[in-house]
Amino acid sequence: MRRETPVKDFLVLPARVLPDIVFTQLLFLLKAGYWPHLRHPRSFYEKLTWLKLYDRSPLRALVADRVKVRDYVREHVPECRLVPQLWIGTDLSPSAWMALPQAFALKANHGSGMTCIVLDKDKADYEIVRRKAHDWLSTDYSWRCREWVYHQLPRLLVIEELLDFGAQQVPLDFKFFCIHGRVELLVVDFDRFSGHKRNLYDRGFHRLDAEHMAFPAGPGMEKPAMYERAVGIAEALAAPFDVIRVDLYLSEQEVYFGELTMFPEAGMGRFRPRSIDFQLGAKLRLLHETVC
Repeated sequence: MRRETPVKDFLVLPARVLPDIVFTQLLFLLKAGYWPHLRHPRSFYEKLTWLKLYDRSPLRALVADRVKVRDYVREHVPECRLVPQLWIGTDLSPSAWMALPQAFALKANHGSGMTCIVLDKDKADYEIVRRKAHDWLSTDYSWRCREWVYHQLPRLLVIEELLDFGAQQVPLDFKFFCIHGRVELLVVDFDRFSGHKRNLYDRGFHRLDAEHMAFPAGPGMEKPAMYERAVGIAEALAAPFDVIRVDLYLSEQEVYFGELTMFPEAGMGRFRPRSIDFQLGAKLRLLHETVC
């Protein structure tokens, strides 16, 4: 069966030809569903897109690096646990594969969505995993949505220990949307690699009647025991940034660092209702938004 070519594949060539702002506005319309007003941005994703185009803070590039960000976490929030990194390199050789445990997470350092979860190495096809990793290394992810933070990151493969919290094969992913150092929205991802579902909560962990990126709702859940500590960790990590998403994993006793996401959904996400986009946008103050 012929593979259906995703829309984003058709956009790779235009991404290399069109100016940043033109390409970004067209892609924003396609992804977010409305034309972005970047001269006077109002919504959360309009402002995030403005930052993606015009904010070149070196700190953003530093913490986007899966390896270097660990020092940032140790310095700012030493009580936050780091997921052990088992291997870093550019060639997942047979010997490297054999040395890995039965379960692990393979990720690329220089882009988003480049993740392969291996639950049982004996049942995984090594050649397929290796080819996937090779394709990642040959990809300049920064061109897809003009996310400049990925452009000069080292093209590395990073293998992490797969956290086992017992209840799920892959732990829940708690995504804290922080604006001016304060958690303003929480997105919880369930079963990210098989039947992805998503719930939205306010800062007090009250569930919202809303959707993000059209993912179906997940099951109900009580506030995790480590939730308040996670909020404190997220806000400490977010303190130097006007806006950032802090991804964490919560066990019964610990909070583990996932990653810092500079531009969630590449600055082109969708909320339902759309009013959430504008409510969050009203909380985000851009110092230079009138000069573009």
